[in-house]
Amino acid sequence: RYGLKEPHRVEQLQMKIISSLRDHVTYNAEAQRRSHYLSRLLGKLPELRSLSVQGLQRIFYLKLEDLVPAPPLIETMFVGTLPF
Repeated sequence: RYGLKEPHRVEQLQMKIISSLRDHVTYNAEAQRRSHYLSRLLGKLPELRSLSVQGLQRIFYLKLEDLVPAPPLIETMFVGTLPF
């Protein structure tokens, strides 16, 4: 992702999450009964990313208009890449 200070850590975290989801689908009886469960879960990721981008845009707007400060987590994650 553009602007992250440690993109390799994000990638490692993503791999852990995917591995955990795969284990869940493999060993969970309820998940086993649902066809293409993992594929559908992974298919939701692009939608979640777009929601994340929309959220950042909203935070940028609110900060730009001096309505609210950016949350500390957002500032920490995107230090130097957001114009506020």
